[in-house]
Amino acid sequence: MEEGRYRQDDVAGVETKPCLEGANSARVRKVAGPNRHDVRQLDSCQAIYAYYLTGVNLVSNDAAMARRTPGTRERILDATWSLLAQRKPASIGQIARASRVSRQAVYLHFPNRAALLAETARRHDVESGFVARIEATRLLDPVEGLNALVREWFAYIPQVEIVVSALLALNEAGRDGAGAFANRMEDLHQAAASAVHRVAKSGRLARQWTEEEATAWVWSRVHLTAWRHLVNECGWAPQAVLERTLASLASDILRPK
Repeated sequence: MEEGRYRQDDVAGVETKPCLEGANSARVRKVAGPNRHDVRQLDSCQAIYAYYLTGVNLVSNDAAMARRTPGTRERILDATWSLLAQRKPASIGQIARASRVSRQAVYLHFPNRAALLAETARRHDVESGFVARIEATRLLDPVEGLNALVREWFAYIPQVEIVVSALLALNEAGRDGAGAFANRMEDLHQAAASAVHRVAKSGRLARQWTEEEATAWVWSRVHLTAWRHLVNECGWAPQAVLERTLASLASDILRPK
């Protein structure tokens, strides 16, 4: 193999890393193989966060040094968030310049731009306290927990919309890593499923709904594309979207006390 080139690890490996500390910690498994980056969640802290990790086998001395340099990955993530927050272009080249590393160094840590964007958003989920707030909704009454989940997500959307919108653009264009947007929304789907399950166990789910149907209904109402359509295209105020969504869910899927 030519000097300076890199390849993915030919031997699958498994790695786990905690999502949150404590009894409800979530762990994910990373399986890295030829042309494959597959992250599978093993259990869930309301399934809203999973680490998006990549694995590569380095062959050049420069590449190995770049991987061993403390903080390189963090600098790349910081630069990505900073560029996006300032609404500046965030191509791999621009991110590399902002983080003071080579393009190759970026690709050593992330297989494509979608993977980088996905982990940038997920790291912000934790650092902003969003993950902890979502986990706390499980301690509430089931119906209030569902409502709190919707409130927390809608309040958080403006913070991460620019990142998730970039993932959506990759998804619509069919670019490498397009599935990252679907994976991001699947986190929300699992969070909704957990909340609906608690409502059903409490006896508050309306009889005409199965848990699966109710979960799909909640997910459709809180999906990012629905929020963007109402706020960005129809001109609704975010607070109005929240209030109408909560009222609709209460009317549609909840059994009166």
